[in-house]
Order: sequence, then structure tokens, then C-alpha cells
Amino acid sequence: MRRQGFEVLVETGGKAEIDGIFGDETQAVARAQYLLSLAKFTAVRVQQVDARDRTRVIFEKAYQGGGRVIKVASINDAPLCRSVGDVYGYPSRRALLRLMRAWCDENVTIPTEVLHQPLRLRQIEREEVLFNQVVHRLAAAQVRRTHGKPEDQVDWLRKLHGELFALAKEAESLAPFGAMLRDRGVTHLITLVTTTLPEDERARTLTYAFQDFLSTAPDWRDKLVAIMGLFDGTPGPLAITPLDELIAEILDGATPVRAVLGYAPDLGSALYALACLVRGRLTDEHLSSPPLMELNSLNNRFDLPLTRAVLIDLIARSLDGTTRLTRLDRTGDAAALNRMIPLLKEYGGFLGGAAMCAAVTRRVKSTLSCGPDDLSYQDAVERVLEMLATPADKIGYLLDLVNTEFGRRRASHLLERLNHLFAASRSIREFVPRDAADDVESVTENFRRRLNGGGIPRDLAERFMQRIERMAAADRPAIARPPPPRPEQLARAADETIDISISGPEPAGPMPPYVVFSYQGQESVFAGGREVFVMGRGADCDLIVGFEGTSRAHAVVRQSGDGFVLEDQSRNGTYVAIENAAPVLAKRTSLPLTGAGIVFLGANPKRAGDDQHLIHFRCVVC
Repeated sequence: MRRQGFEVLVETGGKAEIDGIFGDETQAVARAQYLLSLAKFTAVRVQQVDARDRTRVIFEKAYQGGGRVIKVASINDAPLCRSVGDVYGYPSRRALLRLMRAWCDENVTIPTEVLHQPLRLRQIEREEVLFNQVVHRLAAAQVRRTHGKPEDQVDWLRKLHGELFALAKEAESLAPFGAMLRDRGVTHLITLVTTTLPEDERARTLTYAFQDFLSTAPDWRDKLVAIMGLFDGTPGPLAITPLDELIAEILDGATPVRAVLGYAPDLGSALYALACLVRGRLTDEHLSSPPLMELNSLNNRFDLPLTRAVLIDLIARSLDGTTRLTRLDRTGDAAALNRMIPLLKEYGGFLGGAAMCAAVTRRVKSTLSCGPDDLSYQDAVERVLEMLATPADKIGYLLDLVNTEFGRRRASHLLERLNHLFAASRSIREFVPRDAADDVESVTENFRRRLNGGGIPRDLAERFMQRIERMAAADRPAIARPPPPRPEQLARAADETIDISISGPEPAGPMPPYVVFSYQGQESVFAGGREVFVMGRGADCDLIVGFEGTSRAHAVVRQSGDGFVLEDQSRNGTYVAIENAAPVLAKRTSLPLTGAGIVFLGANPKRAGDDQHLIHFRCVVC
């Protein structure tokens, strides 16, 4: 016999199971609402069970699309919308597109169109699983900017959706602007909108005109061709940006790009064609796609940075996957990759920065090995460095890579290579492109931005920056020359000892020592810039260890001269083994860390038999 109360049931793949039983209806419905927000289930219901085992459904929400849940992507960042007018801007449209890529692909539409269609907005709202997941993930991304409460942001987004729906029902009042775009062209429309409408109404008006213009374009190729047709007659500078936004919105996904590309024999050929398109070098030898050939021509005539950025991002994401580049063996994949990489290089690294650096490195790791196994991480980095010609290219690549999650896990090798390359550099002019203006300040600022990206310990970044600034100071011309001496000064100087010395930049000193800790495949670097490096079970530790015998703040590491000292602060003690020596126990005492070895927090590693929680360390003195 069932227990009397309120059952919360979830359904997946046609099978229902009980998530929990509650004595209170409010608690049961709250639990059901939470499960809906996870978007893991095709249906969630609450049913009341009485003393006679009879059931009555009091709450039920199910996906309305035939039982198939459309995936919603994760995003790390999204712009804040202070008012409903901000939703129509390109940054917000792009965030919505990234979240709802699968839904947009299935419906062959983009946010510019959806935001003005009340039936579409109502359809999304009624599909509870889809709508809840979009709202919660968007709220989570936005509160990273404000550090506010996610639940408050969810309420605000639901309110914005209501305002969007109300404006969409009144969108026909903007119909004259759609007619103006068709009859007078994009330059006339944008000039009128920017000179007569308040700023907070412009994005809504323009996106309505564009969605009205796209209403007769049923597929991705037609949409792209329609927007490119607006470039006829050489649009003015104000018109280029919204047209660039629309093309980027259309092409920001694998499905529309495949549709526009047409036939491509394999992934490598498709990515090579896209790389040629980014460079403005696409020809009919690469593939026969009239829309892309037209886009290539526009790319050469106009500056389309957003379109270029989404294509570069698509190349990076595709390279970062596991799909084979060709239908041949690894040798064929290697040839395709080697053919593509020259198009992806730019002065100071790779197109797309950190994301492309990580993608190229991972693809090199899996593709350019001579044997059956992948290259090691270090060998993959070295192979990429061999492909880069100048110190600026090599250092830029390493700085971008160390600022990715992929690079941070193996930061010690990257720091060693950076130190070697910086030490070998003698002039800031080595980092200025040959065909660019001799702008030492911009080069220095570029290095400062990359060094402050978070992947390099602060004092190491400061030491690298000091080297750069010294090289820059040595290359700067004298700001002013002193006036020539007067005759009386020359006479007085004849009786004095004249000390003539040439001052130059202070020679770069050695890099500060640092220690690299490796735990469960991830590396942490401590260079002594902070007072201590904390290891333990607590969430605020610099290195978090999951062993049950580990205290919350188990041990700290401090710099001592050119070395490091570990101080135990725990109940169970810390074992340190230098090289292959026997472990030594520190319990409320200190032990030096020299060379390389292992640390175990809470038990003797030889007796515990637990290799999973060993911490390997390596001290580096430059």
C-alpha cells in the first residue's frame, strides 16, 4: 500500500519513476518546479495519494514537442539587459542564439526573427522544459557579472519575456520601416532611424525591418543571400555594422554553415575553405558555393569583424573536436592539418587567440604522432612552436595557451618555455610586425593584457613585464636633447673631471624560483608572490585535496630564500618524500621542499596505498 501524501514523479524515455514523497503539497510542487528547471526530464508531475491508494494529478508539466527535449547549450557569459530594449541588441541576440542553437536549427530561424513573432515566443514559453532551462542558464551567466542572486535574475528575465511578448503583438506598427528597407535600401533606413528615433528604440526598429525582409527566405542559404543583397550600391559606414551582425547571426553555428557550404568531402576540406574565406582567399577550386564566393568578395570589400569572428570560432570548435579531418588514415589527417595551419597563423600567435591555440594544440596532439599513440602534451606544444617563425609568434602562442583551462593544467612547461624565450630576446623590435608602424607602446600594452590574463602567477607575470619594459625603454628614442653648453660652462668644465657614462636598461635578473604542484592531472604554480600557498580540503584552498584524512587547511607552503618550506597545520600530519627517499613526517612542524618529490596530506603514502591523492612537486630555480 502506498504511503499517503504527495508523490513527485519524473519521466524519461517514456518511463516514470518517483523522485520523492512529501507530506505537504507546497513542498512537492516546489520540488517539481526545481526538477523542471534542470531540463533533464520529458515530464514532471505531482500526484496526491489518499488513504485508499487513489491518485489525483495536481501538477503536471511536459515538453510539448512530441516528447523530444531540445538541448540548450551552456554559456559562460551573457550581457545584462537593463530594459527590454537591450534584448534586441546584437550581444543579447548572440547569447540567446548560443543557448538555443538546437532550437534555432530545427526551426531555421535566428533571434532577430523570433523576437518579433508572438506565436514563436508563446511556443517557447509553453515548452516548459526548454523555457525554464533557457531562463535559468541565462540568469546564471548574467549574475557572474553582478554577483547577485540567480533567483532574482530569473524573475527579471521572466518579466522581460512578458514585455517582449507584448511588444511582439504590437510589431505591425513598425511595418513602414520594413517597407522602407525593401524600397529605399539599408542606408536610407539606418540614416532615418538613427536621426529620428530615441536610442533605446533603434535596435527594435531595425531588427523588425530585417526580420520582415527575411520573411520570404525559408532556409539558411536564402537568408544569407538576402542579407548580402543589401550590400548592393555600396552601403554607407552606418549600414555595415548591422549587416555584419546579421550575417554573423546567420552563420554562427555548424548547421547553417554546412547548408551554405554545400558538398564538402570531409571536415578538413570544409575547414580549409572556411579558413580561406576568413582570409578572403576563397576560390572555386576550394568548393563551388556561390553564397560563400559572394561572401568572400564582401569580406575583401568591407570590414566584417563579427562575421570573421564567428567563422574563426567555428573553425576552433571543430578542430577541438574528435571528428576525423579526412576519410583516410592519420597520415591523411596530418596532411590536412598541415595544409590548414598556415591560414590560421597571425602575427603573435593564431587567429582567435586562446581558443584557437588550445584547439590547434589538441589537434596536433592527436594527429601529428608517428605512432599509434597521441603525442604527449609537451611534445604537442613543441611541434606547434616549430610551426611558428618569430619570437613574437611563439611567445604570443604560449601566453594565449596558458590562459586556457587546457594550458593551465600543464602550466609549468609553458612557463619554462616562456622564460627561455624572454631570456633570449634582446629588443622590443623583435615583437613589432615588419609591415606595421614602430609602435612600442601598443606592443607593451598587448603583452601586459596577455600577462594579466590569469594563467601566470602574479609575480612571474610582473617579472616578465619588467623585462619587456626594459627592452622597450632601451629602444625608445631620447625624448629631448640638452641645449649646447655656453662658453663659460666649457671653460669651467676644463678644470673638472668629466665622467661620461652610457646608461642603459638594467639587465634582466633571473626569474624568481617557483614550485609546481601536480595533483590528479592538474598543475598549480606557486611563485612566492603571495604570502602562502594553502593545501587542504577547504574550498578556499589553493590546492584542494579530496582525501578523507586531509584537514580543511592542512598545510601551507612559504618561500624561504631561493627555496620553499612546507608547514604542517593538521591533526594527522603531512608526509614529504624528496626524490626517491623515504617519506618524512611533519606534524605541526616544517620541512624544506627541494628538487622534486611527493607530498601526502594525512597518511603515510606507503601504508595508505592511495596513489590517487599523491601530490607531486617540482621546485624550479631559474
